[in-house]
Amino acid sequence: MAANATTAPHETLPPGQMAALGEVIQSVQPTELETVTDGPLQDWLAQNRDPGLWHELADGLDCSSAENLDVLAWMLAQSDCENAVAVRIFVTAALHELCAVSEPLPVAHGGPVLSHLIAHRESTGGFPSERLSDAQGLDRADLLRRCKAANHRLQDAGRRPFLQAPDRMLGARPSGPLPYTDYVIEAGRILRPRRKS
Repeated sequence: MAANATTAPHETLPPGQMAALGEVIQSVQPTELETVTDGPLQDWLAQNRDPGLWHELADGLDCSSAENLDVLAWMLAQSDCENAVAVRIFVTAALHELCAVSEPLPVAHGGPVLSHLIAHRESTGGFPSERLSDAQGLDRADLLRRCKAANHRLQDAGRRPFLQAPDRMLGARPSGPLPYTDYVIEAGRILRPRRKS
């Protein structure tokens, strides 16, 4: 017998199906999150070197904070910083804009420190790219094309770009899985679903 339009769906389910529906609803409800970091973020990351987590962090940190820029710089300086993480930092911190700038920026801007680290890795072998791929929607070829075009415009005007287009970093083709982590980044903190007792 079909429920009429004014009958709530749960009023027509047998008790066993009602219980099963309740379990399904509970399983998709937002889970309470708990903070997992205590103390300097770099110390915690040094013990938790999951590239999916680092990618999420690179995507979720507010780049206007000096403390967060320190975390991003720390990640870029690590020998196991994945190429996909470095590219995500490049995009999140809008470093591609420095390819169109010829004047040095104040160090407080954050861009010079991060771009210096990327330029150093460009000249010393690049970033490893086998443990993680880019998140969907990132067009490396277009980003590299725009960076090179910005460099050329400055060079045509007789000026030297602050940041050379990172050919090695953006030209790499990462071969790992898509970024994934159970952690959530919120206001510079790392959170994870609270474990059920």
